[in-house]
Amino acid sequence: MSKLSFLEKYLIPSIKGGKYDSDLVFVKWVDDEGLDVKLFASSCVFITAVFKQNNNLVKIPFILKYQLLDSKVRDWLKLDEQFFNEVYTYENILPLLTSGGVLSDVFPEYFYGYCSDRLEDNVVVLQDLRSDGFRMSAGLFLDYEHCAVALKQLGRFHALSYGAKINKREILCERIQNLKECRFPKDVALFNHYLYTKSAKRAVQPFLERGEYVDVIGRFIDRVERTQDFFFDLLRPEEPVSVLCHGDFCRNNVIFKYDEDNVPVDVKFFDIATCRYASPAIDLSFFFYLNTTYEMRLAHWDDLLEIYYEALTKTLPDVTKPSFQDIQREIQDKSVYGFAISSFFLPVLLNETPVDTTELAYLSPADRSESIISFGGDNATLLISKNFKDLVERGFLK
Repeated sequence: MSKLSFLEKYLIPSIKGGKYDSDLVFVKWVDDEGLDVKLFASSCVFITAVFKQNNNLVKIPFILKYQLLDSKVRDWLKLDEQFFNEVYTYENILPLLTSGGVLSDVFPEYFYGYCSDRLEDNVVVLQDLRSDGFRMSAGLFLDYEHCAVALKQLGRFHALSYGAKINKREILCERIQNLKECRFPKDVALFNHYLYTKSAKRAVQPFLERGEYVDVIGRFIDRVERTQDFFFDLLRPEEPVSVLCHGDFCRNNVIFKYDEDNVPVDVKFFDIATCRYASPAIDLSFFFYLNTTYEMRLAHWDDLLEIYYEALTKTLPDVTKPSFQDIQREIQDKSVYGFAISSFFLPVLLNETPVDTTELAYLSPADRSESIISFGGDNATLLISKNFKDLVERGFLK
């Protein structure tokens, strides 16, 4: 069965059984020629389904996400686990977070998902928001207006977890336990050790050469060298503050809507394949250290955090939330997480040529990590070292 035939058999009935009228008659698929793109962990196809209804044509645009098929890439990046998580979260976890109608403001509409051993059939079908005026932001680093819109929406999303924990705690916890670990599984522990230790050393080397922060750096590197324990200590859920985190909350996985003056006024999130239940600081710190500059944080860190917290508290206002001081403590204790992830990923994004994940997947763990920490050149080293400086100046490293 072809992919389109598969979708006609399974997707079309689910659409007609949802918010769209049941008398829709499927006519054809229309491709967005030239807009097929290969994402870091999936193939993304833009397509439109054309229906006939009462002698009128109705068009519904979709984004289809398929798995990459190369076994080495899938095994290295844990794409099978990621794909399971994404479908499972859309179908079993997000429906528990529906209070106040907020969820439909945060994510595009989810139409259909399929995850099985038949990789070629696996698909996630989402609403294509481009026809509603949404688009990706330009550039890796976001300005204040983009950050404010994104963090306000993140606060609203995180608030839904506190609501769900009141009367759906048992089933929420049960379903969260079914998520698969896809970032720090044991079988890639050696690669992660090489990657994060080398990336951390790259970030701190400029300071060691000047004899700065020597004691702090020593303690920090000691922690990172115990890589699995380092990350799982940061990711361990602690109540009552933990929430369902996006898990990969960054500019790559959000899409903005703009007004006539090109100012962002709305945002939606996608790509929840690495979501996890953890501290809200996991999402916040990764966003700050990947998509904002040192100068932006210096000028607006407190402002942006207050925007996040105001949205958190105003969403489901009758639900008890952590205090602002609680959130600040989480950020102080766990922002090193976002720094560590961005220390390898920021250079990847800054590299002059696109990263070939297939080529990397066929290298040994040591050679793969060595290749990755060379990405981005001196500019990347400068930026991740400024991120480290930010951590130290804010007292986030002890």
